Amino acid sequence: MSLTRDQVIDYLSALPPDAMRELVAELEDLWGIELVQLRPYWPPHMGMPLEETYERDVVLLGVASSGSKIALVKAVRYLNGSLSLKAAKELVDTCPNVIREALTIEEAEALRDALEEAGGRVELREAGR
Repeated sequence: MSLTRDQVIDYLSALPPDAMRELVAELEDLWGIELVQLRPYWPPHMGMPLEETYERDVVLLGVASSGSKIALVKAVRYLNGSLSLKAAKELVDTCPNVIREALTIEEAEALRDALEEAGGRVELREAGR
């Protein structure tokens, strides 16, 4: 079965941005080329889309039911570097609190994983929201 050009265009037009990025990355690897960044087409009557931010704030929501508050306080103190033990304890006691701001997505995910491992409930939010 062969696809027509119009069928391919319709399929690609319906892909969400994340799926399109994955497809582009696979094609770049397969063909050994680098494509320019693709921007989705937004019809004028729909207005301009909101810019996607690539920075995240890490928000500590509280201690997980199976978590240890002491371990979480130690992790918050260690991951913030310059916090005193008292300040780290206050952050954990008065949740929800932003633990770190404007991190790259990769850094934010690594911090989230570390805090969850220490027993925290964590959320990533777009930076500044």
